[in-house]
Amino acid sequence: MKILSKNLFVLCLIAIFVLGCSRVGYNDKHEKNSRIMLKAYSMSNAGDYKSAISLFNKAIEAYPELARPHLDVALLLHDYKHDYICAIYHYNKYLEMRPNSEKVEMISERIKQSERAFVTSQLSKQKTFGSSVVQLQEANQTLTKQNKSLLKKVKNLETELAGIDANIRKEYKESVVGKVKTPKAEKAPVEPLPPIKPVAPVKRVVANEIDANLKKDITKPADIIVEKPRSAPRKTVKTEKPQIQTYTVKRGDSLSEIAFRVYGDPTQWREIQKANRDTLGETGVNVKVGQVLKIPVQ
Repeated sequence: MKILSKNLFVLCLIAIFVLGCSRVGYNDKHEKNSRIMLKAYSMSNAGDYKSAISLFNKAIEAYPELARPHLDVALLLHDYKHDYICAIYHYNKYLEMRPNSEKVEMISERIKQSERAFVTSQLSKQKTFGSSVVQLQEANQTLTKQNKSLLKKVKNLETELAGIDANIRKEYKESVVGKVKTPKAEKAPVEPLPPIKPVAPVKRVVANEIDANLKKDITKPADIIVEKPRSAPRKTVKTEKPQIQTYTVKRGDSLSEIAFRVYGDPTQWREIQKANRDTLGETGVNVKVGQVLKIPVQ
């Protein structure tokens, strides 16, 4: 009796297991026959995996109770998209909703494959990234050296340009102003002084002879007086004023431009304005084409 009851219990367990498995298979088959799932399978069979994945995701959103779409989208993500993280998520989601499925062992192996593939892809990316970093560092060093050499060349060119500019300014100034020579002031002739008239000798009187000479008459007062010669008055020497140069105004000229051409310094325009107050006015700076200006020679 005991043996019979024990056998009956085992048979009941086997029946429950078989019924459970068949129930899981029935659910998968039933879910696969839905309209959206059939359309997704047709897309997958045609090779349009992107559209198939999109339809499986729409089925999951529209029918959260369905488990089969998770397995199908996981297989596509694993095999064709190589999106291993999303594939692992959907594998686990299917096992969560179908823990008694006959596909448990296969899905577990798939999860391990996805994990290994993900780690391998990350390692290859790190190697590629490391090599690219090294290349970027080498390129940076090369560019730094080139930049230093270019800066040195620029500095040398700036020095040469400054020297050339100074020479051009000097030559230009000489071409404009160098032709006008400042007249030297002539020295006035110096008249010779008139000859000094001879002076009568002065009689020297010794102190001991004073008493003896008191009784004598002193000779003419002219004997003891010395006349100072009168010097002729000197004439004042007048120096000639420096000559004044003239300049005819051209199109585009201004006082500062003319000062630069004549003196090599545009800030000397005030000298030209002062010399032409009679035509420009006290503060006038406007010039006209063809106008003749006086240019003081410095």
